[in-house]
Amino acid sequence: YLTRDKKVITKFLKCVAWSDLTEAKQAVELLPKWVDIDLDDALELLGANFNDRSVRGYAVSQLKKADDDVILLYLLQLVQALKFENISDKSSSSSLAEFLIERAIKNPILGNNFHWFLMVECEDGNKTVSKMYGKVDYQFMTEMTKVYQRREILRRQGELVQNLSSLSKEIRNMKDTRPKKVKKIESYNIRS
Repeated sequence: YLTRDKKVITKFLKCVAWSDLTEAKQAVELLPKWVDIDLDDALELLGANFNDRSVRGYAVSQLKKADDDVILLYLLQLVQALKFENISDKSSSSSLAEFLIERAIKNPILGNNFHWFLMVECEDGNKTVSKMYGKVDYQFMTEMTKVYQRREILRRQGELVQNLSSLSKEIRNMKDTRPKKVKKIESYNIRS
């Protein structure tokens, strides 16, 4: 009966005693029988409250049914949900990371946003989290070798960001007047 109500799944899964292997197994066996859930519920299943790989895999299987425009709307939250995946040096990628990389390779807009969301998350103060995001971006860029031109665009965007950051630091550290700082900015040659 519950499997016919898509809004109940998150509440049901929160009630499961995941430490009880029999109960956990029964809950996981119900997942494929559930009606398709909404993307916001799938996103909740990818949050910190759900560690079970099968539950997270189920959420990703629901995401796969969404088109790229919808994924783009949720992309930032999906990238942030990667921190709750069990991705370490020893383990391979997660189903969420693999899904996002696959979609990002196929869609240039999704790919561009995905890369830069990962770069922002790499700046996280937590070294473990930063390293994990770096690993996902490395996997993405490795896959991008198949579409060299798009990878080159991302590389050039990175150079532009570095140049702008350098200019910003230089201007901030200048003791000159505002008009001289403006002149410095105008004279700065940013390679396109």
